[in-house]
Formats: sequence, structure tokens, C-alpha cells
Amino acid sequence: MKLSAHGSHAFFDLTYRVRREARRQELRAALVRPFRKALRFGVRLVLVTALLVGFSKASLVEAFFVPSSSMNPTLRVSDYILVPKFLYGLRIPLIDDVVVSWAKPERGDVIVFQQPRSTGEGRESETFVKRVVALENDEVEIRGTQVFINGAPLEEPYARWLDFDLKAGYHFGPVRVPAGALFVLGDNRTNSQDSRDWPEHFVELSRVLGKAVLVYWSSAEDSRVRTVL
Repeated sequence: MKLSAHGSHAFFDLTYRVRREARRQELRAALVRPFRKALRFGVRLVLVTALLVGFSKASLVEAFFVPSSSMNPTLRVSDYILVPKFLYGLRIPLIDDVVVSWAKPERGDVIVFQQPRSTGEGRESETFVKRVVALENDEVEIRGTQVFINGAPLEEPYARWLDFDLKAGYHFGPVRVPAGALFVLGDNRTNSQDSRDWPEHFVELSRVLGKAVLVYWSSAEDSRVRTVL
């Protein structure tokens, strides 16, 4: 079939527009492709980072803020502490369940744990930091400001009794720590909610999140990095 001059111009004009649009699409794709790659990389990076952070928080190390003076002078209000979670065992990321346990808290350890408490709507867990005073199967008794473990006085250079006169006649126990549990106290004995006050008195080992080992920042005037002893 023979094309007329008008039809020939229209055909080549259409072909030119198609080619120009194709080149435009290629140019647009060339410009957008790096952004898409960067976006995919960013999404993957965020997901991997979230997984690593979740794994680290659940299984390795977590930071905590000290809101009260119950552990004075060892830990002060507004201290930020690092708590390795792997010292006592391996936990499932994001769930905090212990998979493998290879050690238990020792007497004198400063631990972070979750303790259930009653509320108007039921029971919920609250996070505490306290010192381990008695282990499973130990008998604990407190007379005045002296703690006795299995009948023997416990040396506690870290303990503070600010109202000694009020505590002179204080008596607690004796109670025996059940298997799989701990008895804990705050170093600031006159201003601490701890095993003396809770109805259950004890902390289950399964609720221990880790051991406080380092204060990495403090708002106190003598702010400094220091270990938790």
C-alpha cells in the first residue's frame, strides 16, 4: 500500500513521539532506580537493626534508669546503669524467656528484675533494682539493723540505716527462701520497698533480667563512670 505524503508525515511523527516517550521512560527509570535501591537498602537496614537491637536488648545488654533512692549510696537517683543479661543465661529475643541458664545470682549481686504487684485492675510487673541478700534455701532474719543468714550475722558495708533509733526494735522473720527464689533488699534500708514488704517476700529466679555492673552516666554533681560493687 502506498502512503500519501500526509500519512507518511503522520507515521514518522507518531514513531518519533513513541521513541521520545520510550527514551523519557528510560531516563525516568534510570533516575528512579538508585532511589528505589536506596529505599530497599534503607528498609533492610532498619529491619536488620531492629532485629539486632531486639536481640541485644533481650539477650545481651540493656540500659536502665534509676528513679529512686532505694539503692543509695551504691546507686543514686538519675543514674543510668548497664545490665548484661547473658551473665546468668541466654534469653529469647523480644520475649525475655530464658532458654539456657548457666549461672545464678550470688549473694551481694545487684540485680534488675520484674516483680508482680497488685493493682486495681489485677496484677502487673514492675521493674526493680535491689541487692541479693539470701539465696534459695537460706533462712533470713533481721533484728534491728542486723541481717542474719542461717543464724550468722551478715557483713554489709553497703547498707545504710538512716533512722537507726526507729529501726532498733525492728524484727523480720525468720523466713526460709524457697527453691528457685531470692531474698533482696535495697541498700538504703529505711527507704526501700523490697522483700520485707512484698506479700510473697521473694523474687523468682525466672524474673531476674540481669546483673547491674556499670553506671555509665549520672546527673549527680560528681558524675562519673563507675562499677557497681
